[in-house]
Amino acid sequence: TQSTWALKALQLNNCSLVGTIPSEIGGRVDLLTLLLGYNRFSGTLPTELSLLGLISFDIQYNDLNGPKPEFQTKVILNCLNSGLDGCPNDIDRGLYLDDATFYGIISFVGFTSVLIIGVGIFYVLKREHILITTSG
Repeated sequence: TQSTWALKALQLNNCSLVGTIPSEIGGRVDLLTLLLGYNRFSGTLPTELSLLGLISFDIQYNDLNGPKPEFQTKVILNCLNSGLDGCPNDIDRGLYLDDATFYGIISFVGFTSVLIIGVGIFYVLKREHILITTSG
């Protein structure tokens, strides 16, 4: 009998791989994590990648071109300096949290920080008499 196995993660970061990413990788429907960063892949990404049910996809620091991939599910995408359209490079490095939702202590800490900063700005403006007040 032939045994079947599932490939859940493929980690090929920093392997000095060169060339295009093969479209056959899109046939691995069981693949959840695909890490191809820090190589020298070129060309465009295969459209078959959008069929995967990936959770995490790392393509940073490659020499690709074309559009950023569109997936059917939410994917943690790291495409910094990949060359893909819509991906940040070192010049505009930032943290992108599109459609992110935070719960618990993170939300509280974020709200508290914004509140403290807002009160601080208000105090400085009032102290410098920049804030216009009305007396009644």
